[in-house]
Amino acid sequence: MYVGDRADVDAAGADAAGLMGIWLNHAGELAPARGPAVPRIDSLEELASLLA
Repeated sequence: MYVGDRADVDAAGADAAGLMGIWLNHAGELAPARGPAVPRIDSLEELASLLA
């Protein structure tokens, strides 16, 4: 698992490497038009729900 704040680089890169990529969207950005669909969280407090 890899949590990053850039969907196009961090989360998609983790997905390409075979890891679970999670996008930490603390800036409220729109999802990129291209790339893999990865889980999005808006704060680290939401991470626990993905781990359950």
